[in-house]
Amino acid sequence: MVKSIIVLKSKQQWNHFLVNKIKLFFDVEIFVLNENLNQSLEKIKIKLNNIILNKNIEIAFFEGDYLSLINYEFINDIKIKKKILCLTDDFDMHEVNHITARSCDVVLTSCPISNLKFQEKGILSFYSPLQADETTNKKIKTKKKYDVLFFGANKADRKNYIDYLIKNKIKIKIIRSDNTWILNDQDLNKLICESKIVLNFSNQGFKNKHYAYKGIKQNYYVLKDRIFISGLSGTLCLSEFAAAQMLLFHPNELPTFKSKEELLNNILHLLSKKSILEKLTQKFCKKVKKYENKTHFKKISLEIINLTANQNTKIQLPFWYKKIFNRKRINLYFKEKNLYVFLTDIFENIINKIKKISIANFLLIMETFILTLLLIPRIIIKNLLKI
Repeated sequence: MVKSIIVLKSKQQWNHFLVNKIKLFFDVEIFVLNENLNQSLEKIKIKLNNIILNKNIEIAFFEGDYLSLINYEFINDIKIKKKILCLTDDFDMHEVNHITARSCDVVLTSCPISNLKFQEKGILSFYSPLQADETTNKKIKTKKKYDVLFFGANKADRKNYIDYLIKNKIKIKIIRSDNTWILNDQDLNKLICESKIVLNFSNQGFKNKHYAYKGIKQNYYVLKDRIFISGLSGTLCLSEFAAAQMLLFHPNELPTFKSKEELLNNILHLLSKKSILEKLTQKFCKKVKKYENKTHFKKISLEIINLTANQNTKIQLPFWYKKIFNRKRINLYFKEKNLYVFLTDIFENIINKIKKISIANFLLIMETFILTLLLIPRIIIKNLLKI
């Protein structure tokens, strides 16, 4: 197997989905950035480069999305043959991600619309769902105890839909994950197999995450991995409409709804017609299997292994991009409450900007200096009060 390293922002409960997928076809080393904040960013990059060199690692997978230490400049400073940017929420962060992607050879995204956006910009990209592991999500022969199952967070307008179903006497099993996920993968798999229908909501709620310009709040209807988890477990998924689903499924493979009334009618129809439910379930599950990791990601991994590295794209980073990542860097080290490391990283940050002095870097140096003066007393106070 080709040696690779996965560079994670921090340890999260969903990291293992990405790690396990990559482990199928690559020899994997894991490096977690937030576990190394006891040293400056420059020292972290040196440490990471040494691991790559000493272990003869050829490919790096970088966790993207949202702000962290991982950005265009960070990835650019990592010395390795091939670089892959892994994304799960590009609908929310494409404005930032498409710039970071210029430091990589490939983008791996869990949204087919996102995949087309990168390809439209001439960036090599592949679609691959995050949670499509047949070893975790598998069909178990068991009695169907529940008519409808919903698992997930209580956000956007989901409560209105669920309350409407309960009011109309639909027997629905609800597993919420608003704070922490209360089921392990095996228990969730069993619960899905015990259900006739899994309910999926696509609406993410109002979002207004813009950095380059002032935007407006709007709903995003996005493809969710709940669809693949259900299909691999042998249960039909009834999904709220999302445009990305149209790129993967025919309307007669994945039933959808756009209103509470349409949702209720679909459920009543499927539960009253056992033969129709079974036939549609078979067709849906067959289609989902095409995107299972051992099949779908295998093709992508071969493409990654065989591609010729091309990281020669040098771009002029916009000021807003530099600014948001500079602030994030300062904030991450501030939260560690280690004054020595905080000041060391600030010093190295400023020195590097002086070496590449420009109007943009001058402004960033000024902002960094002001923030440092404001944050030093807060770190001292937090340490004294032990908070």
